Amino acid sequence: MIAGRQASIEGRLFLEAKEAGQKPSPNIPQLAEIEFKNNRAHTKAFSKQLGIKYFLSKSVAKECARNFLMHQATHGAKPTDT
Repeated sequence: MIAGRQASIEGRLFLEAKEAGQKPSPNIPQLAEIEFKNNRAHTKAFSKQLGIKYFLSKSVAKECARNFLMHQATHGAKPTDT
């Protein structure tokens, strides 16, 4: 699961560089790892916010936060922006 999510981030970073007409950075794996770790750190606080705002159980709030952040990592945008 972790490798798949990091690979999605790497693919998005590669695609963004290509679309911008730039040469993809050779350190994409390191950048993806940093972004993935930031997302994992943000999940707990984000799930707590979701639980309070929408009156969700802890498990549902955590799953929603994970899905939201996974979408953002894969597509590079918030789901509401797409």
